[in-house]
Amino acid sequence: AYGFELATITLEDMLFWIRLEYLGISLLPAFWMVFLLKFTGREKWLTPRNIIFIFFIPVLTLFFVWTNHIFHFHYKSVKVNTEGPFPLLEIEPGFWYWIHTTLFYLLILWGIYLLAVKLKGADPIFKKQNSVILLASLFPWMVNVMYIMDIRPFGHIDLTPYAFIITALLIAIGLIRYKLFDIVPVAREKVIEAMRDGVIVLDSRYRLADLNRAMKTWLKSEDSHKVGTPLEKVLQEGNTIRDLLKNKGNTSNIEIAIKKGEIERIVQVDVTSLNEKNTVYNGLLLIFRDVTERRQAEKQLQKQSEELKELNRVKDRMFSIIAHDLRSPFATLTGLFDAYEMGAVQTEDIINLLPVLSRNVRDTSGLLENLLHWSKSQLQGEVVDAEDFELKEVVFEKLKFFEKRAEEKGIELIDRIDDDITVYADKNMISLVIRNLLANAIKFCDGGTITITSTIKGNLIEVCITDTGIGINKENQAKIFSNQSYTTTGTDNEQGTGLGLQLCQDFVKKNGGKIWLKSTVGEGSSFYFTIPRDQSFSETEEGILATPLT
Repeated sequence: AYGFELATITLEDMLFWIRLEYLGISLLPAFWMVFLLKFTGREKWLTPRNIIFIFFIPVLTLFFVWTNHIFHFHYKSVKVNTEGPFPLLEIEPGFWYWIHTTLFYLLILWGIYLLAVKLKGADPIFKKQNSVILLASLFPWMVNVMYIMDIRPFGHIDLTPYAFIITALLIAIGLIRYKLFDIVPVAREKVIEAMRDGVIVLDSRYRLADLNRAMKTWLKSEDSHKVGTPLEKVLQEGNTIRDLLKNKGNTSNIEIAIKKGEIERIVQVDVTSLNEKNTVYNGLLLIFRDVTERRQAEKQLQKQSEELKELNRVKDRMFSIIAHDLRSPFATLTGLFDAYEMGAVQTEDIINLLPVLSRNVRDTSGLLENLLHWSKSQLQGEVVDAEDFELKEVVFEKLKFFEKRAEEKGIELIDRIDDDITVYADKNMISLVIRNLLANAIKFCDGGTITITSTIKGNLIEVCITDTGIGINKENQAKIFSNQSYTTTGTDNEQGTGLGLQLCQDFVKKNGGKIWLKSTVGEGSSFYFTIPRDQSFSETEEGILATPLT
């Protein structure tokens, strides 16, 4: 358009081309600012209000240029100067001309400043791109300064349009050599918005500066998206995060529970401090990564590891019992029979030893039975086969079994179980419980009595086996129903493995009851356990609430 202006000779034609020229001149600074705000990653500044502000004076300039023949705001006067080699337009600027020029230069300077800041902290590939744009923008600006300062060929020619030839050349070099605009310095939409992890940027006062699309699904409300919102208003757990950051420093990672809708998720928050020039603290970058499934998998692996360790412990203990407690009685019998065959022991000696041998075999048989039940319970899990049965029948059978042993130690066995007591449980398990508790009472008695009683407690039957033996001190009472192995020798030097009472606790719990003891050293012990009366109720482990037995 300026070329056509120079080619015309009449004032009317020159003014026509000037009006076309100002489509570019007036709007150039506004478009320059829009471009730079996008290029330097400041799109959020381009609000409707700011865009109106940026374009208001340029549009008004265009209006005043096109209506200058009416108002004379932009040019006070215009005429054709014929003193040079060809006719040129001579203008006298009006007040609006200087307003437009001032805005033009302010926007150009601001844009150059934004580019310079971007250039200073940019990566090498972006520095070359920024340098091309900065250099390309300087040429028209410097040439225009010469025009404003009246440094003009023939007094009136404006070289600014021709300076844009150099600008176009530099931009062309940038496009071909440095892939200008192919790799944009701010790839936020392509990278940050595409991330599956939530991203929050905070300023130095823990206020929201930016966030990505994924993070919005964690927020409390739409209002939480606003820039400048404090962290505690952005997230329900904001105060917790803020406190953790203050305690752990600004470069770390923390793990918190965050509610996503109605579901609570475990989230790892990676925290990076944003420092200007590596010294001035400028804010924080928080990356939220959902690690719920990973933590659950880790807990499952940990649980499986503990279960494997427990199985190894069970296996080692079982082999230890087999190697020691079972091996010793059979080794004694084998040695005795070998001595008899060699003639070192007479028949009369064997007859005299029969009571001792009988007791050893009986104890070994009980040990073997306990071992088999315990190993099955630990390695496979014991299945409860509950049924209705009369408690009196099981107790009578077990008392009959221990009658001989009790007589040898001078112990009186007293049965006070009611005749009409019926319970609902696994008969074999309860039988083993009663057998072990009676064996334990006989083991620690030397004379005296052992009494077994029953009491109705609502929907439960409470069974109590009381002895007048040596009793158990407070320290050892705490070990009896714990997971650690505990055993002591009896009054007649009887040996044990500690399996019996562990089985009692396990079997009673599996049948919906609980087991406990009371004991006084030198006075005796009482072992209690409960059993459901029917299939509708069972007692919890703590003995607080009755629940259906399945």
